[in-house]
Amino acid sequence: MLVTVPSWGSWIADYPQQLASAQVPPEGASVVQGMRGAFGPLLEQVGGYIQKIGYFVGSLLTIVSLGPIGIGVMLIKGEGK
Repeated sequence: MLVTVPSWGSWIADYPQQLASAQVPPEGASVVQGMRGAFGPLLEQVGGYIQKIGYFVGSLLTIVSLGPIGIGVMLIKGEGK
């Protein structure tokens, strides 16, 4: 589950560009333009934070998992003797 967190952050950060390339009816163009101007930089910043948090937590979990793996290997080696 946490492996996909950086990709969520990328998707959120890229959403303003995706919205800019979308077909918008002429009567809704001003609303979309205003929302993109107001929320675009915020979404990019939040997406960047989510992406960084995902990488950090994923790295932390990888490092923490090395402990139980090492203990398991030692137990398996001890059982074989």
